[in-house]
Amino acid sequence: MAVSHVLHDGIVARWNRFGTARRALGIGLFAALGSMSSPALACSDLANICQMNQQHHQNMVDYGRQAAESYGGWSSDQYDEPESPRAPPPPPSFTAFMAIATHVDTSAVWITRAHWKQKPAEQHVLSACNAAMGGGCTLGGTGDSWATIVVVYDAMGIPWVKGVPQIKGDLADRQQAKNVALRLCNANSFGCYQSFHFPGTFIHYSADPDADYSKDIFPNYTVRRHHWVVVARPENAPPAFKSKSWLISGKQGADAVRKEVLDRCRADTKMPCVISSFAANGMLAHYVNAKGESRWISASGDRMLEQRLYRACQGAEKPCRVVAKYDAVTPRLQTVDDAG
Repeated sequence: MAVSHVLHDGIVARWNRFGTARRALGIGLFAALGSMSSPALACSDLANICQMNQQHHQNMVDYGRQAAESYGGWSSDQYDEPESPRAPPPPPSFTAFMAIATHVDTSAVWITRAHWKQKPAEQHVLSACNAAMGGGCTLGGTGDSWATIVVVYDAMGIPWVKGVPQIKGDLADRQQAKNVALRLCNANSFGCYQSFHFPGTFIHYSADPDADYSKDIFPNYTVRRHHWVVVARPENAPPAFKSKSWLISGKQGADAVRKEVLDRCRADTKMPCVISSFAANGMLAHYVNAKGESRWISASGDRMLEQRLYRACQGAEKPCRVVAKYDAVTPRLQTVDDAG
């Protein structure tokens, strides 16, 4: 099965080096089998899809609200929209430091600001994240008083985090910082649609050098974990396995899901296997193009699938036929016939 660079979504490779360079990747979307000829009305075609999309949207709204409540200094010019120009602060006596931590299995992020030194800020935010997730957190970005941290979400609820040095505090400079994170997300994923902006803070010149002035923006709600749907295949498939893939879904915990499907593929083929495609919370669709070539593509739901297929299936590849759709919520571990 050949998988095009377009359909790799730019993020498949990150799964195959997941153990050494983990990235933070939430909504649960429930899909049923179907074809491209069926109506692309997500709410009516797929059980629970409408309700779960609404829940995801509400989760993202709640995140912004709860972050505001957890840190009194949050204001509208630090949130996504609208933004208003922010005057630069007076010359500070003390530069402060901030950091953000993420985890591959959730959309939540942990942010801390106004630390005297960088290392304690990093340790503090990682400790808070690991306490909530049971370990496995990574440092998503750091910065000083003049920097900003930007969080962008893709269509699957995966956060893409970027710490950006910032010279000025005006609207144009903050928008440019946001664009860095948006470009990162769009280059590696799809449906990048929402961002949060966390500017650095300063410590007042009259502050006690022995006092702790740090402020945390941590989730004050039960953290939701992603559900995964993942496809593996032999790295160099012989003829007997060229038209087969191994698929797992309906489970949480990226490490365990990845290991289970790779182990099953290796056991069946007696060969090294790799992850060829995956989705968090949404679905993977298996389709065949006009040349008879098998492909996989991820989507957050039927509407997104229709849009992504339209862009991916062009020229000599169209028309394309959807063979099956596999949602991330339904538990399964099976072999898939890529021939369709």
